[in-house]
Amino acid sequence: MAGIKGLRLSGEARLVADAYLEWHRILIAGSEPVGAAQQIVGTEVRFRRNARHERMHLDFWVGSAAGTAVQLNQPGTAGSENPGTTIAVDDRGDRYLVRQGDLHESPSSPRIQWGEFTRRTGLEPEPMQVKGAPSRKEWHIVTPLDHVSHAAIRDSTAEFVRTCWNARTYGQKAADDQSQMAALFGKRERGGWYDIDPALQPTRVLRIQGYVLECLEEVLKPFGIEIQKPRHAANYEVDGAIDTGAGPLLIEIKTGVSAADVYCGVGQLTLYPIVLPDLAAHARLLLLPGDPTAHLIKALKSCKVELHRYELKRGRRRATAVFSAAFLRRCGVSDMDVRSLIAAGKALA
Repeated sequence: MAGIKGLRLSGEARLVADAYLEWHRILIAGSEPVGAAQQIVGTEVRFRRNARHERMHLDFWVGSAAGTAVQLNQPGTAGSENPGTTIAVDDRGDRYLVRQGDLHESPSSPRIQWGEFTRRTGLEPEPMQVKGAPSRKEWHIVTPLDHVSHAAIRDSTAEFVRTCWNARTYGQKAADDQSQMAALFGKRERGGWYDIDPALQPTRVLRIQGYVLECLEEVLKPFGIEIQKPRHAANYEVDGAIDTGAGPLLIEIKTGVSAADVYCGVGQLTLYPIVLPDLAAHARLLLLPGDPTAHLIKALKSCKVELHRYELKRGRRRATAVFSAAFLRRCGVSDMDVRSLIAAGKALA
């Protein structure tokens, strides 16, 4: 994940234990029982606890397939390279569940380690510090734990498991995983709140996507740049279209970086120009709050979809977004104005 600075294994035992258990609770909350296992809702990924261990050892696999894809076990020692799975933090104190690029031998596959793990999965290791020195082992992010939704945490975890499973069945299923995308439509969200199952369990949820669009409009308006909202008679409505001197843009905004967010965004950017022919000549931009996995970034290039990012800051009453300099330049903001925005903290360098 580009943009993460100062990633290091946490040596705080309580932080590591609490973060791992929080991640496990998030998985359980979005899973349903299937026999003796749990299946993450909306995915084919299943997991169960290995009761032979005192700490929580979780085996993950895909569907009804025999064999474990990967284990994501609660670490016993904070800040050590010995656990295969642990918690890392960055310079901001944000937490990440991380795992070594090392899949142990199973009855169906040999051991897959380090460079071979990267080759089979397309996942590049993250630079990692251990007690102030570079790690001797290669680490990969399973999922961020802060500033993302619980659904995104589950999706990212499921995507990592599927990637590990594909690595074990390399040459059989790995290519299939990269050839599928979901084309989904969704209405534009506005800033504010909405209720989930109000009659049963009142819950307030922040409409993040609406606030991101509002922030983008606020940044572009002083420069005379207008965001248009083409709409199909069947109520298919794009997030935004902008006419620039370099050509028109079609923008799709997502509030997560999971595979599901990318699949949905690419699907919309692919199909909108078909149902709205006036968008056929528009360059297609996917705007995410960070970077998805390396193999998805590579796939986006072949889809002719430009990836741009923003940083989301979520408060109790509303969310705000700060956009990358590259994205604002693409929208038609001049270099001089972009530099001014960066200096004022209103744009990412």
